[in-house]
Amino acid sequence: MNDGLKILGIGGLVLAVGVPFLKSGIEEVENLAGPKVRTEAELTEGAPQDHWHYRDGLANATGPVAATSDGMPDFMTSTIAGWREATRHDVVAKLRLLPEVERCVPTPPAENAHVAAFYTLGGGADVRLWTYSTKQVADVAEQWIKSIQGYNPDDGRFGMPPSNAPRPVASYQYQVLDVAVTEVGHPVHVVLEQLAYKNTPTQKIYNFHLAEGVDISGVTIVGGAVGGVANLSETVRVEHVTDENLVDCGLVQRHYRRVEQFERDIAREKRTLYGNDARRLREEIAPDVSAYRTDALAYASWFKQSFGVDHFANVRGMDFARGLRVGPAPAEGEAPVYRPFAGAVVTLSAKDYLRFKGGHEWPEAFQDDVLTLATEVAGGDPRTVFGAGKFAAQGF
Repeated sequence: MNDGLKILGIGGLVLAVGVPFLKSGIEEVENLAGPKVRTEAELTEGAPQDHWHYRDGLANATGPVAATSDGMPDFMTSTIAGWREATRHDVVAKLRLLPEVERCVPTPPAENAHVAAFYTLGGGADVRLWTYSTKQVADVAEQWIKSIQGYNPDDGRFGMPPSNAPRPVASYQYQVLDVAVTEVGHPVHVVLEQLAYKNTPTQKIYNFHLAEGVDISGVTIVGGAVGGVANLSETVRVEHVTDENLVDCGLVQRHYRRVEQFERDIAREKRTLYGNDARRLREEIAPDVSAYRTDALAYASWFKQSFGVDHFANVRGMDFARGLRVGPAPAEGEAPVYRPFAGAVVTLSAKDYLRFKGGHEWPEAFQDDVLTLATEVAGGDPRTVFGAGKFAAQGF
């Protein structure tokens, strides 16, 4: 994050980046519409294996199943008693900001802790928390100003530019992924790798549900720009090693087991250039594949040094999962009890702006940010400075 930029909190309160606590009070906001609750039968139809499949050698959940420590899927309702997905109606109780990690050096796991590592790519439930950078706001403001400047009301080939600032994109939104921890008998350090989906970093908040006797000694999120946890004790150390932190150390988050998938993806992208000439295609993509493999080995070495476990052999997960289970399948009646995202304390990393249900109207909050920055750049409301007379039909 950039110093001097701001995260906006409740009621117009402005807090500098790095403030460890955002005072809320948003637990008083009423949920006006309840979530659609699916029945137990709908959530457990068939067997867990019926709800996942392999594609390009990678596991993808197609139903309400969790990735687990033993590598086999399990129903979310078996993993977490009373489970349901978080919804856009959920309002959290408190937001806290994660401290930033220096370069790419996380705090090592406790000496006696078992390290459980999972990766996630897609999956998770969209919730009413959004974060975005000043650069993202500036890019939208710039395009909006250009559309106003370039609009000619006498040219019927193009529609009018929007009289209001453009709406935000979906990638600003956080997703909530449920994590059940059933491993007891020793402290557990959980490592959660966030992979980018189609080059777009995911923004995950991991909602923890602990079985009786579980001792979480630490959580480390690796990858992406932002992330967070919910329903963990404030005494648990949580850190986020971002993509930027990794780059500072000359690293890129790459998975060695995904080399073949990367090769297939890049070959698919470039196949139109070479037609049926397979030899030329292989020659063309070989440097990219080699670089990916080199990056993956360097990242795996850093992972082993940081957490003490082999990356290839120990990381579990699915490309798309509804949740994670750390530890063995719980015995009947011993599954961790679901802890709702609504009313949770959330500790998270964020970009320059943080918006949330109960504190801000959406998407109006983002549009206001764009208008504010565009007005500053244009020396006045850009609709007046550059678009006088162009918006009569839209009532501006």
